[in-house]
Amino acid sequence: SLMRELTKWYGLNVHFVDNEVKNYHFTGRLERYQDTRFLLDIIAETSKVEFTLSGNQLYVKSAQR
Repeated sequence: SLMRELTKWYGLNVHFVDNEVKNYHFTGRLERYQDTRFLLDIIAETSKVEFTLSGNQLYVKSAQR
């Protein structure tokens, strides 16, 4: 549902590089920021995902930590 929100808010096309990421569960409150990258960085720092943003294409994969 998080990715659906980002799609609506920022007009992104989300692509899951790793299918397992689709099943990750996120909790918390999100604010809509002007800078998409800022929001993605916050999510990545507090979860096990990495994002690659190219134009309006957002690629989501498991973090290598």
